[in-house]
Amino acid sequence: MRTARELAPVITFLKNKGDMTSLAQADVLERRLTEKQVFETYVINVAEEHKDESLYYACRDTSRYLFEAFDITDIIPDYIETPIANNSDVVLSRDEFESLMSTLEQMNNRISQLERWTGKLRKPTRREPKPLPIGADMTDMMKQTQACEYLKVSKNTIKKYADRGTITAWQKGKYVYYSRMEIDAKITNKP
Repeated sequence: MRTARELAPVITFLKNKGDMTSLAQADVLERRLTEKQVFETYVINVAEEHKDESLYYACRDTSRYLFEAFDITDIIPDYIETPIANNSDVVLSRDEFESLMSTLEQMNNRISQLERWTGKLRKPTRREPKPLPIGADMTDMMKQTQACEYLKVSKNTIKKYADRGTITAWQKGKYVYYSRMEIDAKITNKP
């Protein structure tokens, strides 16, 4: 069975969501109900016209999480626990977490830019090309040599753009690709 310390942020997250299913799931965790108790509470002791099958299954799965048969993302797909300043009670939703990470990345880029301007440049980190998504529009993609010719720059320069995050490098097999639309929007300022 999961500990009270593990359950506290999950219960808080569920209560903050506030919908009926989340509140019922929080109740299951607070009362530490077994699957049998969940069945009795949400099926046997409920009038036929008030039975909610999806609520029962959500609570049953929450009980399974309680007894370590399921992982937290099996019962709450949008759950991300993010301890901030050693405070494990702080819980962010997936959207809040992604927004925070985006802000941190923007701040890091700004710091790098300021360091370049002041001459206190940190050694740039090498970003590996991302795998090319399945079904990507290959008519928009240019191989690295084509992108260099398009921009009239060297391979080192285009790699620096990718390392800084100015443009995204995509890899498929042994080839590295760049998006013509992204280059136009972020480097050449073409519409």
